[in-house]
Amino acid sequence: MKNILITGRNSYIGNNIESWLSTSDNDYLVTSIDVKGKDWQDMNWSNFDIVINVAGIAHRKETEENEELYYEVNRDLAIKLAEKAKKEKVQHFIQFSTMSVFGKTTGIISKDTPTNPTNHYGRSKLEADNKLTDLRSSNFIVSVIRPPMVYGSGCPGNYQKLSNFIKKIRVFPKISNKRSMIYISNLTECIKQIIDNQISGIFYPQNEEYINTYNLALQVSKENNIKLMTIPNLLNWTRILIYISSQAHKVFGDLIYDKKLSEIYDQNHRPVKYNVAEFIESVRLNENKN
Repeated sequence: MKNILITGRNSYIGNNIESWLSTSDNDYLVTSIDVKGKDWQDMNWSNFDIVINVAGIAHRKETEENEELYYEVNRDLAIKLAEKAKKEKVQHFIQFSTMSVFGKTTGIISKDTPTNPTNHYGRSKLEADNKLTDLRSSNFIVSVIRPPMVYGSGCPGNYQKLSNFIKKIRVFPKISNKRSMIYISNLTECIKQIIDNQISGIFYPQNEEYINTYNLALQVSKENNIKLMTIPNLLNWTRILIYISSQAHKVFGDLIYDKKLSEIYDQNHRPVKYNVAEFIESVRLNENKN
């Protein structure tokens, strides 16, 4: 029985990890706590085997007023949580980070791509990643997760906005692009495998298939019995939209992890499989739950 503590109660990813582990088998006992106050500091963590930190600030417009909050929560709090875990003999600390540490809005991210965050969200996460990596030891495993866009039932973010757009407008440009994304069940299975195999390092999980936004729109419309009107030859228009709108860039642009970067191996160098749902199945599952 692995005793697991999730720091960051009621987060989307945290709730799904807890549900996935709790229904997988009887080998996990999962507790979730709020770390907004100071009560967690007096809590005894010595009985926990793993701490998974999903607490963080994201999806907010960055301003001068909230700049410090990014560093207080995404960096300083994460470091304090990890230091407490290590001091109280927790074996394994899992930190959720972000693709934003690379600062890229287009292109391919590979093992040779340097980190270069361009906003406070990315910088605060990267500074936490670096410090947590320094805490690793033979008795303290640290795993840093840098997923791309996560989607799934109830997930806030661009997938749901796109799905709602398709259902209302029913018109979509025929474009050819590639996005790295990960379905929530693939992500939670990835965490389960990292826990079971006690794997240390930085991880970049993604779906086996890159996502083409037009194909995604077609699949969403199919699952909702919608006849989608396709607008052809809009390459120039989509380029203009991408140029003037960061939101359009996230929908129509290209941004992918090199697939080799997303490979995970256990301590015996055997490949670890974590994709439990292919793209079409993931959209079907997601749309049927919404």
